[in-house]
Amino acid sequence: EYMGTFCFAEKRVMASYDLAIHARWVIPVDSDSDNSPKVLERHTVCCNEGKIAKVLPTKEFESTGCSAKEVVNLSEHALIPGFINCHTHAGMTMLRGYADDHPLAIWLQEFIWPAEGKFMSPEWVKLGAQLAAYEMLKTGTTCINDMYFLPESAAAVFESAKLRAHIGSAIIDFGDGKVGKMVEEAKEYVVRMLKEKAEGKHKYITPTFCLHSCYTVGMDVHRDITEHNKAEGGPGVVYHTHLHETKLECDEYLEKHGQSAVHHMHSVGALNAHTIAAHSVWLDDHE
Repeated sequence: EYMGTFCFAEKRVMASYDLAIHARWVIPVDSDSDNSPKVLERHTVCCNEGKIAKVLPTKEFESTGCSAKEVVNLSEHALIPGFINCHTHAGMTMLRGYADDHPLAIWLQEFIWPAEGKFMSPEWVKLGAQLAAYEMLKTGTTCINDMYFLPESAAAVFESAKLRAHIGSAIIDFGDGKVGKMVEEAKEYVVRMLKEKAEGKHKYITPTFCLHSCYTVGMDVHRDITEHNKAEGGPGVVYHTHLHETKLECDEYLEKHGQSAVHHMHSVGALNAHTIAAHSVWLDDHE
């Protein structure tokens, strides 16, 4: 009798949400017990305060008297979580189409780096980030891991666009004696952003360490940032770098250092669960 009364009362509860999305298919990017992809047909995703509160069959949503301030009907759509772009240079959108089809080393050294040296400014990075944010949000990307210069300019764009962004101040040694300043700026940015996030600021921004690569940043810097991260940033701060992107890069690094960049990074503790290595297509089985 008690359970019957309880169930009767449950059926009369009319939940209210900020947003309800009725979709032909909801694909939560999860698996059933037999590891088959899970596809929920004719389901509703309910949200409150910007977060998913419940996913239930649309018939159940309707039959139990649920309501929402905003209702979106996607009768012939598949609803999936937002895409995550694990490696971006949003500000570089301004250089799209510039000097295509060159080997990476030539493209960087003879075209991209000189162009960045000429045009780099907060406004230039802002414009590139605005275009990148528009394109990514329009095509379903809702979270990015960005590496570029002047991160405050891009972060302001991503915050206003409500695009979740892991972002840091890029470190690269151009041989001009400024890498030490870049390292200190990167450390200061992470420490300051973590403090401000703890105060409730930067809802969509998470700071990271961005070291361009092992061939453009000395291993002493990789070691320094790794130790700083352990002491100040905590183990959860992303360590973002390019690694083993081309055969030439790998061959030259091995010849110069007597070991691969992967092994070298591992030896200083820079490879862990929070390391994101981009373009790592030249790896052997052990690496």
